[in-house]
Amino acid sequence: KASAIQSLKVFPQPFNERLQIQYEMAKAADVRISLYNSKGQKLTTLADEQQVAGRHHLSFRDVGRLRPGLYHLRLQINGQVYNRAVPKTGE
Repeated sequence: KASAIQSLKVFPQPFNERLQIQYEMAKAADVRISLYNSKGQKLTTLADEQQVAGRHHLSFRDVGRLRPGLYHLRLQINGQVYNRAVPKTGE
């Protein structure tokens, strides 16, 4: 099965004040983007919608409540799952 996503960037790493997510899809898709803690508990869903083909940019700014540590970003695009580990600093 062809990849549902053409490119994926998650930055900065480590993040502190906000987390940026950029991705590109060749065709329209159902997209769900969620952030999990190191124990696998879902903290928040950043997107859950049908999106058009092309480039997309998401900025997650509500990170002040998150403790420093390792988090996991999960993208589900038309049923395909992409995971990225994202560390958060305390500074």
